[in-house]
Amino acid sequence: MPWHKLYASFSPTPIAAASIAQVHRAVTYDGYAVAVKIQYPRLASQVQTDFTTLKVLATVVGTLFTNWEYTWLFPELEESVRLELDFMQEATNGERVGKLLERDRRIHIPQVRWDLSSTRVLTMEYIEGVKVTDVQTLRSKGIDPRAVGETISNLFSLMVFSLGLTHCDPHPGRASTSDNSRGVLCFLDLYMLCVSPSFLLANIRLFLFLPPSLLLSFPPSSFPQVTFSSAIPPRRPLPSGSSPGECKSFLGCVLILRWYCWTMGCTGDLMRHFD
Repeated sequence: MPWHKLYASFSPTPIAAASIAQVHRAVTYDGYAVAVKIQYPRLASQVQTDFTTLKVLATVVGTLFTNWEYTWLFPELEESVRLELDFMQEATNGERVGKLLERDRRIHIPQVRWDLSSTRVLTMEYIEGVKVTDVQTLRSKGIDPRAVGETISNLFSLMVFSLGLTHCDPHPGRASTSDNSRGVLCFLDLYMLCVSPSFLLANIRLFLFLPPSLLLSFPPSSFPQVTFSSAIPPRRPLPSGSSPGECKSFLGCVLILRWYCWTMGCTGDLMRHFD
């Protein structure tokens, strides 16, 4: 379909490019500036051909050298590539995270124009921003790079520990800051977003098995925050010289897991680790 049937104006010069797509700036007929992510033509068929070739090579290598058998990787790899090629998956994930974090003014998820999107074309709100790695430009706009780094760390921790969401392919190219002194973080490209009770359990169990002395050396902001009665006793003795208040954030990990298991309908087998 010709672009002029969908957009009032469309820049033929891409403003960004990635491994499977490039992004153009456009203006809709209702006057909104948008970013249009367009998948490269015939990419899906080319990817399938590449997978077939890789499977043959991996099978031959695994047969000749049994210590180098890697065909077990392909099911998960094919699934992740399939999700990346489906822009509707990215749009759904973006909208989902946007709703979960809509009250958090530190982050903004571009709104999706569903009427102008498909599996190979994604139309989103256009946002002027600065790369999080462009320290000089950040400082020139009055944005503290250290504060940006702390915001990224805190938000990813919030997603993992409080919401049970994991961005499976994070890197600086998937985030930018707003082009003003507020430095609001803008998340881009959320195609690989995992919701996994087992992954959340593994993260929380990591804290459970850390030495208490190390846990108490972390600032409170390092842990998920929840509200609960201070009368709830910890499941293990408190370190010498500490108080229940010092372990509030740590105990929050356990309560968050219990809430997550209840809302997700997890089995008692997952819960037994904390009984």
